[in-house]
Amino acid sequence: MAQNTTYEILDNLTRTTVENIIVFEGDTQWLDSQFGVGNWRQSASHDADTLPELPSKGELLADLASHRHDAEVAGYKGTLKDGTPVTVHTDRISQSSNETNYNRIKDGTRPDIAAFKFKEGIMAVSNADLEPLLMGAIGYVQHCFDAELFVTERIHKGTIEDEGVIKALFNTELAAAMHK
Repeated sequence: MAQNTTYEILDNLTRTTVENIIVFEGDTQWLDSQFGVGNWRQSASHDADTLPELPSKGELLADLASHRHDAEVAGYKGTLKDGTPVTVHTDRISQSSNETNYNRIKDGTRPDIAAFKFKEGIMAVSNADLEPLLMGAIGYVQHCFDAELFVTERIHKGTIEDEGVIKALFNTELAAAMHK
């Protein structure tokens, strides 16, 4: 019976199964043409007949949707012009309020100094301070969905079969989108 060994690739939070591999004692790195050099550690040895089943595409997509939702409603972190750090609420109800306030600023119906409730508390804030924060929050929510689509496409292509990779890839894609 063939022995398979599961290795955890620490840099990417993925797991892969390798059969008939020669590992020299003390080796802690792997080389892959796609990912380059990474670190790994042997996590288990077991018979090929007892390998754990990979999650289904439905399970992967559900895990991804849950992770996207958590990121989406976590809030958008920004800074007022005076340097005060604030977090704009991005839960579903706040998303509508954010868009309404943004539109009110644009059409001139929001007073220039008015109350706005951040996660840190309610503050009197100018339109000049609030407008870029609202644009950032609205964009952040869209980037969450864009990152979910990016990962969903890879799940459907079969290039992702591990739940740990989903979160890492989603977070990487979201961070990249936020810095464009």
